[in-house]
Amino acid sequence: MKRIASGLLMVLTAAWAGGCGMKMPKMEMPELKMPKMLQEDPPEVKVQKRIASVLKSQDDIELYREVADLLEVTRKVNWDGGRLLKEVLDYCSKVEGDKQMARYQRLLELLKAPKSALVDAAASRLGKAQGQEAEACRSLLRWASPPDPRGAADFTQFSQYLTSRQAQLPQELVLWMYDRDAAAAMEVMMGIYGTRLAPADAQAIVIAARVLDQMAWKIRVGLASAEDDDEMAMQQLETLAKLPQWWARLYVAEALTKYPGLRKAGVVSRLSKDDNSLVAAVMARLSGK
Repeated sequence: MKRIASGLLMVLTAAWAGGCGMKMPKMEMPELKMPKMLQEDPPEVKVQKRIASVLKSQDDIELYREVADLLEVTRKVNWDGGRLLKEVLDYCSKVEGDKQMARYQRLLELLKAPKSALVDAAASRLGKAQGQEAEACRSLLRWASPPDPRGAADFTQFSQYLTSRQAQLPQELVLWMYDRDAAAAMEVMMGIYGTRLAPADAQAIVIAARVLDQMAWKIRVGLASAEDDDEMAMQQLETLAKLPQWWARLYVAEALTKYPGLRKAGVVSRLSKDDNSLVAAVMARLSGK
């Protein structure tokens, strides 16, 4: 009876309060949040976890299985191939060591990643990257510029990236290209900037590259050493050092760092005062500054 009376009293009190224009205090229940450990991972985290598993695979069988699982997760989160590739390329900064990089490159092969996409991803990060991220970027750039049958780096996929940024070239990328293969890098620059090149200058550049290539071949096969002087090669470098095209002078600066025997005093002195920042950077490396 006491419970019934108590309930009736609450009803009458509420009715009276409503009739008198009084509002009963609103009771709010606290919002219940699901514990973090029970919350579902967002799509990006799910995919990244699968990528990490791919990189930890111990053999090809496990690698293929992990890649299949990655593709299945991608399907479940409704990502297309382009979105997956972007996430994989963004993951390059987390790759650790040569073994993981080898697995990472295998993953890119299986995803049929265009080399132009590798250049875009790695080059855009190279300027700010440090440590392992920078090394991962350089590894991707090397993979995107495989050597041709002559041993020269194939920078074909770099042209579009550089052409679209020729007003403000990514300096770290250009320096990396010249360090990797100065002749191939100069050829790319010639294609971008050489439309108004005087015929005599164009011929001088081609001849110099050929002479230096022959000298480099002799060094590779043991017929000469980098410390040997080569009068013909020095003459060609002296000619290029006087050209107005910075990308030709940069070729000379890079040659001087690699072949001590070609360091003719006049050429070294001229380029040490060069007003181009890229040439200056290479010459600073030569002088140890």
